[in-house]
Amino acid sequence: MDLHNVLRLWAADGSYSEQVASSNFMRSYRNEAKKQEEYEKLPADMQQMIDQTNRNSYSAQIREKNRDAIQIMTTTENAEIEAKDEPTGISQQSDERLKKLIEDFRQI
Repeated sequence: MDLHNVLRLWAADGSYSEQVASSNFMRSYRNEAKKQEEYEKLPADMQQMIDQTNRNSYSAQIREKNRDAIQIMTTTENAEIEAKDEPTGISQQSDERLKKLIEDFRQI
């Protein structure tokens, strides 16, 4: 679970405890800082390989698609989707079938 989701989860928690959240945040922060330190110790070519793998991962592709979708929705003037209140017609075949089902139901 990434840090953003953890923070969102804590914010939505009804039994929020500031001490617990603070402790959990510091633990998460230390883990991320340790990962970053280990990453920086790697040779440059290894860092490039990891970066390339991360860019091609499914989660990165999903993030990119989500980012694109959000950008389209925020930049497009007609981004709002409006529901139409007008009823749609029923086909003749469906109408006949519905009437037959109603008749059959009434006979029961």
